[in-house]
Amino acid sequence: MSSAPVISPIPPTDTVGALAQRVKDRINEPIGAGKMQGIYDDIGDAIESIWESAMLATLSKFIKGPVNQLVTSRTTNIVSVPDPTTAPTTGLPTPGGALPIRTYYVSYCLVTDSGSTTRVSPLATYPINANLLGSVAPPLNPSTQDVPEGVVGWYVFVGYNPDGSDQGQQSLVPMPFNQVWFESPAGITQAPNAPSAPSANTTGDNIFSINRIDVQNVDMTWTQWLQTNIGSTAWTQMQHRIATQTTWQNFAYDLIDNRQLEVRPDPQGYPLNANYFYVYKPRRPRFASSRLPFTSFACQEFLFNRALSRYLWGIYEFEAGDRWNKASEEERQRIMLQIGAGNWNRDTTVRPYMR
Repeated sequence: MSSAPVISPIPPTDTVGALAQRVKDRINEPIGAGKMQGIYDDIGDAIESIWESAMLATLSKFIKGPVNQLVTSRTTNIVSVPDPTTAPTTGLPTPGGALPIRTYYVSYCLVTDSGSTTRVSPLATYPINANLLGSVAPPLNPSTQDVPEGVVGWYVFVGYNPDGSDQGQQSLVPMPFNQVWFESPAGITQAPNAPSAPSANTTGDNIFSINRIDVQNVDMTWTQWLQTNIGSTAWTQMQHRIATQTTWQNFAYDLIDNRQLEVRPDPQGYPLNANYFYVYKPRRPRFASSRLPFTSFACQEFLFNRALSRYLWGIYEFEAGDRWNKASEEERQRIMLQIGAGNWNRDTTVRPYMR
């Protein structure tokens, strides 16, 4: 008599690609590559859903910062990942192809889970002789350098113009930091036939709100200002104040489009040395290598159940979708209890019994 098969537990996942594969395997039907992005979107919806619940449970777990910046105008861009400041390292050309003598101008940028990017690095001049192919080393080494939080890879940009105006992106997806870029035997693809180099740093897409701003006074002390909103009484009063070139004055501020910090009154060219404490939200994952958020509590089962429910609704499997949605809501309650227990400040120390 044969025994029933043993169902092994599914191990926890830590990337969006692995979690999406779990959803695909559970549905047990062919899913094309085009639909995998839809599963990523479903996972993104699940991440936003549990984030909202977690925000209500405890806000303190999601405060990041401070971020030091200088404000020299009324608005300043807020970024999560600084722009690279060093040019890329080009490799020794290797035999291959049948390309003529040429000089490339090379740069790179860093890419986050959601596809937002830094601006490109300074240009590197790269002369290459005929019948040789170029290469570019990855800009970061994870074994010896700290990769910025949320960064999943890098894009390399190559062109012929010294001003970088024709630089084209040389890969469709971000390259990991253990991967060298090698030139194709057919050569590079220039803009506009390839995506152009980013002109702005868009990595502030994970900033939800500015919690407070600490401005340093000229005597090196700090003054803290809490957030105000456009249209509020505090903001209206600021419009009647005369801005002077000193840090001993009141400031109102707000976050515009999750990218720009607007400060009133206008600093008028006087640099404000300030610390910004902000509340961040998880980025919506775009790539298979995107990392799942919330390492402080286990939410993989919720994300799996919720994403599977959303996908089943999309293919009109409403009854099955409702059941998986119910399972996800039960998992949400477990997570909220877990977070609540973590905030409980009594009886949190376990003392071993000693004879």
